[in-house]
Amino acid sequence: MRKMMRASLLLICVLLASGCADHGDVRPVCPALQLVPPDLMQEPTTEQRVRGELLEPPPHVTPRSADSKPS
Repeated sequence: MRKMMRASLLLICVLLASGCADHGDVRPVCPALQLVPPDLMQEPTTEQRVRGELLEPPPHVTPRSADSKPS
């Protein structure tokens, strides 16, 4: 039991010493992101166009004439 206690205390001391050790220079700050080109900032309209072409019913193409109405 004493051997295990000594080994664990030694391990704790080694971990503490390695945590306090100097690990070199401080890391540089992350670089700033580049600005996005303006043509990529526009919202996509492809989905709206495809919905308009495929999912919306076509307008009524036959005109109603006045003489076809029942009296």
